Amino acid sequence: MAEQWNEKEVFLGAANLPPAEREAFLRRSCPDDAARARIEALLQHHARSTELFASTPLPAAPPTTLVHPEKIDEFRIIAPIGEGGMGVVYLAEDTILGRKVALKVIAGHLVGSETALARFREEARSAAALRHPAIVPVYKFGFDGARHYLASEYVDGPTLAAVIEQERQRRQADPSSTTQHRDWFRRCAEVVSVIAEALDTSHKAGIIHRDVKPSNILIDRERGPRLTDFGIAKHLTEEARTQFSGAWGSCHYMSPEQASIAGVRVDQRSDIFSLGVVLYEMLSLRLPFDGGTVSKVLEAVTTAEPARLRTIDRSIPLDLETICRKALEKDPARRYQTAAHLGADLRCWREGRPILARPPGTGRRLRRWAVTHRFPAAISTAAAALVLVGVLAWALRYTWNESRAWLTVESEVPGCTVYYQQFDVGLMEFPAVATRAGGTPSSLKLVPGHYRVTVVAEDRRFAEATMPLLDRGHAGRTVLRVDRTQRRNAADNESGGDVEPRVKHATLVSSEVARDGMIRIDAGEHLVGHGTDDNPLINEHTVRLPEFLIDRAEVSNAEYKDFVTATGHAPPGYWTLPGYQPELEDRPVVGITFDDAEAYARWRGKRLPTSFEWEAAARAPDGRLYTWGDRFEDAPEGVGTEPDPDDLRRDRSSNPAVLFALYKARSVRVQLPDPAGCRNGLLHVCNNVLEMTESVYPADRAFVMKGNSWVDFPCRTLANNLTYTFDANSFKLGFRCARSVDPPPFSP
Repeated sequence: MAEQWNEKEVFLGAANLPPAEREAFLRRSCPDDAARARIEALLQHHARSTELFASTPLPAAPPTTLVHPEKIDEFRIIAPIGEGGMGVVYLAEDTILGRKVALKVIAGHLVGSETALARFREEARSAAALRHPAIVPVYKFGFDGARHYLASEYVDGPTLAAVIEQERQRRQADPSSTTQHRDWFRRCAEVVSVIAEALDTSHKAGIIHRDVKPSNILIDRERGPRLTDFGIAKHLTEEARTQFSGAWGSCHYMSPEQASIAGVRVDQRSDIFSLGVVLYEMLSLRLPFDGGTVSKVLEAVTTAEPARLRTIDRSIPLDLETICRKALEKDPARRYQTAAHLGADLRCWREGRPILARPPGTGRRLRRWAVTHRFPAAISTAAAALVLVGVLAWALRYTWNESRAWLTVESEVPGCTVYYQQFDVGLMEFPAVATRAGGTPSSLKLVPGHYRVTVVAEDRRFAEATMPLLDRGHAGRTVLRVDRTQRRNAADNESGGDVEPRVKHATLVSSEVARDGMIRIDAGEHLVGHGTDDNPLINEHTVRLPEFLIDRAEVSNAEYKDFVTATGHAPPGYWTLPGYQPELEDRPVVGITFDDAEAYARWRGKRLPTSFEWEAAARAPDGRLYTWGDRFEDAPEGVGTEPDPDDLRRDRSSNPAVLFALYKARSVRVQLPDPAGCRNGLLHVCNNVLEMTESVYPADRAFVMKGNSWVDFPCRTLANNLTYTFDANSFKLGFRCARSVDPPPFSP
């Protein structure tokens, strides 16, 4: 229910009038009888709080006229832009500084009210203490002899309440537009994260807002969301940290601490709850707590749990629901402890990174239900005792299921066959023989681990997909969907959780199609070695590998951009740092995670090479790994220049701009002729970027990387098994793709 009138200002205006004048004021200010009844109920509800309506009249000031003034002090009135119980807001021009301002003038009937005037002073004092681009600053608090006024920055844009109402109307006109829904959810996260950062600045200054709601958030057409109206903000002190009585704020957006009226402790976490209500309303287009009367609304705020967002709209992302639920925890200790934490989780969701919040477990949900449904809870407990034996049997089966990794394989093409191979950590390779799982769709319960899954169609086209570290349990189940062609909107859904599976897409292609731009490596015995910086060829041994294909060059920015455009997958973070730069389109793509690289490879109908495959393909002309010597000068002529010592030092910088500048200066085009090219024709295996492989160390949740980056000495680490964790990304880390020539042989 969108706010079409300012309930808070009408309530405060009525609270500052003598009882004999309230009825006429409410008839004039309320849009209908129901609204007037709500205000009257709120006045009665709060009459028990002795401090709530206390006011000491000031010496009488001349009453303001109903005619809009032409000028107030140095401010020339342009037009009224809002009116409520507390007064009128004008668009005005500061004739001294030559700028537009929003001029809030206290209503004539409140001129003698100390409470109303104190609120004006508090708004000016609070806003003046804060400096943040998302907080609307107050310029002046003054009195021209007839009117008290407050001048603040004029924000050209609607309130968030109006924006939410526009989205409601759009949904009614076009309820099935999923693309616009996704855009709206991203906008919700952006608006609330910006306001969360503004609130964090306020809280660090010792000020809590206490009235966070859509009508107090303005959407600046140029600068985005802005927080305003600190009229009932509270300054915190070290002696009495947030202990005060009196309920202030709009009832639908109050925290449980505010709604409990007396003897409450209200700190910065109260604003976090109110901002959670705003996020809930934006996502679902309805209020989480509502009722026919003010008392029922306040009761819902303090005792009722709001409906889960995804029961209202299944298209709402699970992570956003989790973030919102944590912000709306009744117990302040279970909420986000700072607004910065809330904003950080929302930014993580927008950037496709994991969030810190976790949905409440089954136990907590049951306890919540028991608190609000005591009698049914007692009956349920008795019934549970009667079926204890059955529950124990179910628990044993559930335990077995939860010890397995759940994998479902689906295919658009009928008649496909599924095979899988579990990675052998001891051998650091997949077994030569796969296990046949049956046709599609297939539901597999596997030992948790690292798998390669191959789906073969009747026409011998096949898709390969790496399932890294399949987790145990139903909550971590994964779905592999094999597409007929490279399709749009096939990006991974890595939300997980106890509602949706992680969904990965792979493309079904033929070997002939996949060979474009790839090099064929024959089957047979290949020399490999896992070494150290001091001796890169220790542990050198021979492995037998099946025939495979590998990309001649690393994946470029342009190729990865095609993938991002086609699927909606999150781009690398550095594309947003300076913006995507076309002049770097033929440089290797960097700044991505292992999952990002795997998603790209599956979309292309490929996979990552294993560390042994990479080594077998990256041999020097004499068949050995590169061992140029101890000096950069020993490298083949034309490889490049030795890294500057300052580059080596700056390489360890945590500043993305510094690392991006190094990447831009020292990396080379992926198709640039390589004077140190290996026997098989692969380019830049030792001097451009470190390359991801399909080989992993499950205990460390890390993958093996091979080669060297633009800052390394090529003779040092070509054979080393260096590792990065799955969620790591770096300006030195890229990848190239591989693919089997034929599906693996299998055992039933």
